[in-house]
Amino acid sequence: MQWILWTSTIRQIYLILILAGFGTTVMAAVPPVNVDQSFSRLNLNPFVAYTLDHADALDAENIGQFSNWQANPSAAPVNLGFSEYEVWIRIRFEASDALEGATLALPYPLLEDLTVYHDDGQGNMSKLLRFGYLGPDQHDNRFPVIDLPASLTGGGTIYISAKSSTSLQLPLELWQPDRFIANERTQVMVWGSYLGLLAALLVYNFFLLLSTVDRQYLFYVLYLGSIIGAMLPISGLDKVYLWPGDPQYSITLLTVATLSSCIFGLMFARALLFENAIPLAINRTFRLLMGTAALLLVVTLVWPELGARFAGICSGIAMLFVIYAGAYALQQGVIVARYFMAAWLLFCGGLALYLLSVFGVVASTDISSHALQFGSAAEVLLLSFALAYRIKEDRRRRMKALEQRHQMAEKMKAVELQALERATRDPVTSVANEFPLIDRMQALMRSKHAEDNVFAVLYFRLPQCRGAIFSLGRSVAESLFRMVVAEANDYLQTARNTVRLERDRTGLVCVPEFGSVVCLVRSGQGDAGVQHTADALRARLSRAYEVDGISIHTDAFCGIAFYPTDCDAPLNLLQRAGSACESGMMHGDPITVYHSSIEQSGRRRLQLIASLAEALESQEISVVLQPQVDILTYQVIGAEVLARWHSPRHGDVPPDEFVKLAESANLIDKLTLLIIDLSFGCIQQINKRTPGFNISINISVHNLTRPGFAAHIVSRAREEAIDLSQVTFEVTESTLIENMSSVLQNLNHLVQHGARLSLDDFGTGYSSFSYLSQLPIHELKVDREFVKRMREAENDASIIATIMKLAKTLQLETVVEGIEDSNTLEQIARLGADRVQGYYFGKPMTLERFLQSASRPVWVSGLAKSPAALFDKQQKFLR
Repeated sequence: MQWILWTSTIRQIYLILILAGFGTTVMAAVPPVNVDQSFSRLNLNPFVAYTLDHADALDAENIGQFSNWQANPSAAPVNLGFSEYEVWIRIRFEASDALEGATLALPYPLLEDLTVYHDDGQGNMSKLLRFGYLGPDQHDNRFPVIDLPASLTGGGTIYISAKSSTSLQLPLELWQPDRFIANERTQVMVWGSYLGLLAALLVYNFFLLLSTVDRQYLFYVLYLGSIIGAMLPISGLDKVYLWPGDPQYSITLLTVATLSSCIFGLMFARALLFENAIPLAINRTFRLLMGTAALLLVVTLVWPELGARFAGICSGIAMLFVIYAGAYALQQGVIVARYFMAAWLLFCGGLALYLLSVFGVVASTDISSHALQFGSAAEVLLLSFALAYRIKEDRRRRMKALEQRHQMAEKMKAVELQALERATRDPVTSVANEFPLIDRMQALMRSKHAEDNVFAVLYFRLPQCRGAIFSLGRSVAESLFRMVVAEANDYLQTARNTVRLERDRTGLVCVPEFGSVVCLVRSGQGDAGVQHTADALRARLSRAYEVDGISIHTDAFCGIAFYPTDCDAPLNLLQRAGSACESGMMHGDPITVYHSSIEQSGRRRLQLIASLAEALESQEISVVLQPQVDILTYQVIGAEVLARWHSPRHGDVPPDEFVKLAESANLIDKLTLLIIDLSFGCIQQINKRTPGFNISINISVHNLTRPGFAAHIVSRAREEAIDLSQVTFEVTESTLIENMSSVLQNLNHLVQHGARLSLDDFGTGYSSFSYLSQLPIHELKVDREFVKRMREAENDASIIATIMKLAKTLQLETVVEGIEDSNTLEQIARLGADRVQGYYFGKPMTLERFLQSASRPVWVSGLAKSPAALFDKQQKFLR
């Protein structure tokens, strides 16, 4: 083991303590050996006298005259630790026939050089044995063994000179030859079994290392190999089988193997005990000890004697630290530390019992003599169990982790399938979206069947579905749209020329966006079949649906694009069908077949968007003012700000067109803020002539869905010193709103800072009566379409009258636009309007012209009644 050299240090300290108590010894204290005829084994250590040749002056010629001997203080072998001097041993034998043929043994294989002399007492000195370096008396024993000469039966003295670069120990035993041979066979068998066990564990764990490729097995295999390397010179078997000629090899092997076992043992202990986390102080100590052992290993290769002196100390410190580390790991709940601590405690117990027998504290028995082997064998076996347990736990954790990864992979697969399902399905109706439609069109285009190579895309859009989001809520709107999709799918099941979009599903329609339904129709029988399917399906969809007790009527618009006539790319074909549908909605055509002019309109739209972005930066956008007149005094009391765009490339672009473009191109915020800045400039100019004049500014609901938009307007008003009480912000009622919370937040912020709110185009949308109680509005603005049709249809006049009464009930003002003649003005006045505007009073004009005309009374020609009479009629009507 790696601690063998350390035991020599303990022995040396023990010897010093003994000598301190028995300081003076003389020859009389060392009796001669009296050998009885019945002896089988005799411990000669109590009969030993020794001396250290400090001056290197003793030899075989003068040793007989030397008298300054020291007695061995105990029955333990002479142990001088690390000594650079030669030691001489003297043993006197009394005459005895039992000495004939007896065997003198020194069972310590680590002696480098030993010579045995016999003094017959007659002045004759003969050399009996030279053990160590190659010489004529070299023999194949594990340690020095001498067959005593027959001349010793008459008595005599044995002198032994010995030297070693490692621990200098001289255990002396006298044996009967047959008992010695039997004992040596037992010892060799024990050592062979022990080394065989280590070799078997080494091979077994080596194959486990190859199968597991685990660093713990690597460290353990190297640790076992180092132990075997250390035990070979300790057992002496290396001298018999490896290098019988030079004991220096044994010393070097012992030191190198001891330091190697120290290094690999520390590595193994750290990896085994602290697999996941290791305290910083313990980790640093591990590294320090491993580094020290590695440094001593290098020193040993250069200066073997110096390395051997410190190898035992380093190994002893490492052993104590490993025990501490094991106890710490056990305290932290590391289960494998139980095996580890048991292994090291058994080894320490075996080492302690062996040392006690060596020092003579306990009797030398077969158990005590082989306690080191037993303890070491138990250690490596328990460490193997510990390692096997750790590997078992690792495999269990890995299997658990593998199972978890497998479960995670299954979950990820399910999530991917769900994600794919969501990516290819409409979230509201769960039918296919445009992706399966594109795939199906590609399959039809690649098909070798002629009937598949001609088909049409029918794109249906129902604006009421999206409008219901704002007027009735998203839940109602989604329920309505699901009913529409189910209706379309049911009808197409009966149509012969429709194309199934997915082979494993019954769906015949897809939903590219909320409120739109698309299907594929084979056109091999001509366009008439496609037209018939479009007419029939549009008629089925354009009806009243009952949703949560509410009857909602829908109008479907259809756009048609043919393959391969209109396009040969699936995505473009779908886009062209959608463009045809959008064009039909703009022009009021229920069914529109795609044609090139629609694409030209689309290109113009893209060009306008690009030009609009430039126009917002180059001041091409301007504003004009249209007067608003008090219905009773015919005085101009306000004006509506209207935007104008004169493009150098496109000419005058209608406001309705470029405002919609700005909303779709995400430019509406820039456009609105520019108009507000221009309007604030108009207010500043008007206030110089007519303070308190009211200006109405249109803002898009898209602006109001942006958090902080109102705060930005308030900030700009403060910068320009504008009193927001002079400003009325008009919000188009027919605009579809989805983020109502942000809209209300912005509107309330404007009202809190003094601004007025007007609900523009009132009566044309889907949400008027539903949200009147929620919106912080001050006035209703009646759409010009009602005024235009008022003369022809009494219903429209009744609608306006109802709006007037509703406004008065809610204490809201009313503004009627579209006044173009005196008769309309008189009729609107009778109905109770507060303010009016229209071409009858003046077309939208520049700020300069407005300033010139606003100060003059409005000339109203052709009125049958005076303002006072009209006021009386209003009151009667409203009552």
